[in-house]
Amino acid sequence: MEFRWLYPVAADWSRIAATIFPLGVTVPYGETTAFAMFWHLTVQPRGFRRAALWASGLFTLIITVLDLLGVATLGAEIFSRAIYPLLSTFQMTAVSQFVDNVDPLIVINYMIVGIFKVLIFTYAACAGIATQWKLSNYRAVILPVCLLVCLLATYMAPNLSSHIFTGLKWVPWVMWVPWVMWVPLFLVIPLLLFLGLGVKRVLGSNKPNEKEG
Repeated sequence: MEFRWLYPVAADWSRIAATIFPLGVTVPYGETTAFAMFWHLTVQPRGFRRAALWASGLFTLIITVLDLLGVATLGAEIFSRAIYPLLSTFQMTAVSQFVDNVDPLIVINYMIVGIFKVLIFTYAACAGIATQWKLSNYRAVILPVCLLVCLLATYMAPNLSSHIFTGLKWVPWVMWVPWVMWVPLFLVIPLLLFLGLGVKRVLGSNKPNEKEG
């Protein structure tokens, strides 16, 4: 590893802005929307804030360390052009000239993470549909949603190049460019929910005082 490849820090703000917008903002919001479908089933509402902060902090730390290792191993240019920088990094990694060829472990990790991500988004879709249509059980929509996921996966990304173009180039701009869709989803609805919950909390705290009066 060459730690000098980590310098200079923040030398090109245009590339930093291109990394953050739109993909760097779209991905966290999309995953937050998915987890919002079943937050109430995971932890108590009072403990969710702590769990969310710990999860976000740990995720940020892991991604930062892996990116630093990738840039220090591959260099900034190769790291930015690599399709899977983590895989390319570990292909060049050897521990005391004894432990090498660890890239199959990275491939298995990609597969496991990908499966869990698909499961989470699919479950979020089923939970959202069940809530919207006031169904007693989300299991009634599992089969239609899974069939739709299979069809979309087959026709939207028949190969790796199509998958990368659809996921990293097309979807972020579809979510960002049409302001009619982006503003309500990422700004208006969260703001209204935040204000509504605040008003509900204030009114709920005033009711006991009114009864006592």
